[in-house]
Amino acid sequence: MEYIKRSIEELVRASDNTFKCVLVTGARQTGKSTMLKALFPDKKYVPIDDPFIEEQANENPNMFMMLNPPPAFYDEVQRAPGLFRFIKIACDASDGRGLFCLSGSQPLELMESASESLSGRVGIIEMSGLSLREIQGCAFNEPFVPTMEYVRKRSSSAQAPENIWKLIHQGGYPALQAPDMDWSVFFSSYVKTYLERDVRKLSAVQDLNDFRRFMVAVAARTGQMLNCANIADEIGRDAATVKKWLSILEASGIIFLLEPYTPSVLKKPSERPKSISATPGWRHT
Repeated sequence: MEYIKRSIEELVRASDNTFKCVLVTGARQTGKSTMLKALFPDKKYVPIDDPFIEEQANENPNMFMMLNPPPAFYDEVQRAPGLFRFIKIACDASDGRGLFCLSGSQPLELMESASESLSGRVGIIEMSGLSLREIQGCAFNEPFVPTMEYVRKRSSSAQAPENIWKLIHQGGYPALQAPDMDWSVFFSSYVKTYLERDVRKLSAVQDLNDFRRFMVAVAARTGQMLNCANIADEIGRDAATVKKWLSILEASGIIFLLEPYTPSVLKKPSERPKSISATPGWRHT
């Protein structure tokens, strides 16, 4: 499938020129590895989700670093948490920039390791699914600001989708842009993989069946005001559990909580989020 240009590419390149290490995080299948390999073909690609490489990185990280020196791209780096200490040592031993590119699909683990070992040495960038502009190949790439000038600029490049419902069902994962991909099979497999590989590792979730029903309840409320009590009543859990599980979905990039807009910075924290936005749907930016 043809590579889709991502809107964060310039930010990733600038971070690579500024920091010794760049960490791109986000939900699974959002295109992190594909983008980094396209941007930095000269960096050695090291897939740590390969069982042999994962074992080597965990059992002998020093030897692993000797065999895979910078400039290098370590994919799924959260699988070898002990490696961050040695990445720090390599960064401190060099005055260069762009030594390492790291990517990973478990932000909870990644942020803990990165903050402890690579503080001040790493630029952290979160990658979401494809936006409507990216899917349509639109070159307009300015961040949203609530002004008429922005609206005029955006309007000059905006394209009306041919089939909006097809776009919504297809979602924003790069793999779903292939014409022969069945979105229903993709998402059912994605949920199963997410539950088995990620959620099962979290002690906050004891019953995966309850968590699956919780995800269905959350997905059904996409675009609505967040009401934890309402979700709790539907799945037979308390509101405190719903809040914990929401934080898991948010931290792992599955959902995005849209905070209310207010001109008062002090007032904003007191307001509750107005809607839940599921990552699989495209982002209209």
